[in-house]
Amino acid sequence: MKSANTASPAFALVKTMFKNRFFIPFHSWAGVLVDIARNNHNLAAFLPLFEENCRVAFDEKLNFMMPDVSACNAALEACCFHLESVSDAERVVGIMSNLSVKPDEFSFGFLAYLYALKGLQDKIDELKVLMTGFGYSKNYKCFYSNLISGYVKSGNLAFVESTILSSLNDRDGGEVWKFDRDTFCLVIKEYLQKGNIKGLANLIIEAQKLESSNIKVDESIGFGIVNACVSIGLSDKAHSILDEMNALGGSVGLGVYVPILKAYCKENRTAEATLLVVDISSSGLRLDVETYDALIETSMSGQDFQSVFSLFRDMREARVLDLKGSYLTIMT
Repeated sequence: MKSANTASPAFALVKTMFKNRFFIPFHSWAGVLVDIARNNHNLAAFLPLFEENCRVAFDEKLNFMMPDVSACNAALEACCFHLESVSDAERVVGIMSNLSVKPDEFSFGFLAYLYALKGLQDKIDELKVLMTGFGYSKNYKCFYSNLISGYVKSGNLAFVESTILSSLNDRDGGEVWKFDRDTFCLVIKEYLQKGNIKGLANLIIEAQKLESSNIKVDESIGFGIVNACVSIGLSDKAHSILDEMNALGGSVGLGVYVPILKAYCKENRTAEATLLVVDISSSGLRLDVETYDALIETSMSGQDFQSVFSLFRDMREARVLDLKGSYLTIMT
């Protein structure tokens, strides 16, 4: 089955197994079947076989046919992402309950996506309560990431924004986590597709009000959004977000500036980068020495000596302690 990696014969084989009551331990074939279904872009085909297996396991009391949480999650994923069916998903949840399979963070995440897609806010609230009951209240990353994906697909930007802001309130004490770049890319593509740069700027401004003053640059919402723009080649859109933030009168954190600087450095747009550094310094923010060094080195490579000396002067005025590296670069 595994070597063939072909869906139809594999599914036919398992169906025949059930038809003839020839029961093989679930763990010996389920994972292979899920992989085949995924590779053939047909995970939904796994669902009826999963349900039949669970019926047999329950009725016949066969422990070796009991599914694990990974298999249950594959069935949930099929219901939530492929079939987009609430009734099918909740039927799988019922099976998990009957067989005493404890859901994990991915189980709740898949359901969060589906409920967000369908706009079922009451069910989302219930999920959060259940997550706390199962002991998953310390890390909501999977839950919130899937909520955002669901709201993005439904085109509900208001709920995308409120979900991102709510996530900041659910990061207890020293617990720090951040959304991955894929999540931010989903968000910015939807906003930009609707021409809503102002919405992205406002989202960053509101997020900065909730974020800790000690947050690391690359853990901020502003960094995530702007870096996502840069990562897909939209550095000019990233600067447009910065301009919109200034137009709205919001404060701009380093998390917004740094990805743009890195993009300009990579694109050899050193004059623009230098002007941005002046803005950063005038706002009272301070860049680290590594960023200065990278900008100076790029400016030297492009023979943009005006930017080199402007950057070095800015370093001195900002009282950056370690000037040696940049000085040596210039002298060399």
